[in-house]
Amino acid sequence: MKRRKRIIAILLMATMVLMLAMPAAAKTRQYSIGGKMTVRVGQAGQLSLSNPTGKIRWSSSNKKVITIRQNGVWVAKKRGKAVITAKMNGRLFRLRVVVKKAK
Repeated sequence: MKRRKRIIAILLMATMVLMLAMPAAAKTRQYSIGGKMTVRVGQAGQLSLSNPTGKIRWSSSNKKVITIRQNGVWVAKKRGKAVITAKMNGRLFRLRVVVKKAK
């Protein structure tokens, strides 16, 4: 039992050393804020982050499909796909959006 614990401890320490030795991939981390949202042309709404700790900057990857204002209010313009991104304190939060035709 002691030998098993010693081996596990050595493996954990080696893993931690390797993680510290690796360079960071990027300063900005990406998080999903809900995965995927499906809306209809003409719909509008507002997005927000729970417990924001700083200023949020909103953007859309395709402004012809969906637009978003800096207060989080979005409007679906035409059919297509886009990604809404919120940037806060160096972190990126992404939401995939599919806009379907109006009924």
